[in-house]
Amino acid sequence: MDIYGNNVKGLGGVFNVNEAIFTISYPGFAGATALVQSCAIQYSIEYRDIYELGSGNIYFATGRPTGQMTIGRIVGGQAMTFTTPCNPATITIGGNGGGSCGVANGVSYTLHNCLIKDYGVQVTVEDMMIRENVVFKFTHMTTASGTASIGGASGPSAGGPTAGTAGGIGSAVGSAVGNVLGGAINAAGQSLGASLGLSGR
Repeated sequence: MDIYGNNVKGLGGVFNVNEAIFTISYPGFAGATALVQSCAIQYSIEYRDIYELGSGNIYFATGRPTGQMTIGRIVGGQAMTFTTPCNPATITIGGNGGGSCGVANGVSYTLHNCLIKDYGVQVTVEDMMIRENVVFKFTHMTTASGTASIGGASGPSAGGPTAGTAGGIGSAVGSAVGNVLGGAINAAGQSLGASLGLSGR
């Protein structure tokens, strides 16, 4: 314990934020002179709850993933170049948390088929800086090693699903939904037959 009676905590590592770098490669702007101030990425997928007659089971049917990224930047070194619906862009994002202290964790993502969804400009009298807020919509996100997986790059965690190719996902979803709906219809038929005193043939 320390002099205040608190438990002493072990040091897990030190991150040198002075050497941290976060880069965005986008045809509309790139490099250090883009003056990007903030970046937020949201890539989500919907799950539909399916129940069945005759049991208390619950099933999950996956929906289609959707992605959105918001960038805040100061208008200065580079002017903004806009994408068009006929020419979607690919945006690559990478960075590290600084590694001079022996800890270096990097990230790298690629956002595919990006289109500008919303665009806003803001300026305040305090600093007279023109700020852009750009919202992109994209179809899917991958990592540097391939398709992003929820359970980790090496495979699913605790039996969870791993995202694969578009065909594999479509096949798995179709099979799961078919099995769930088939089981629900079969259970409903058996329940109705039992109530009417009929036996299955």
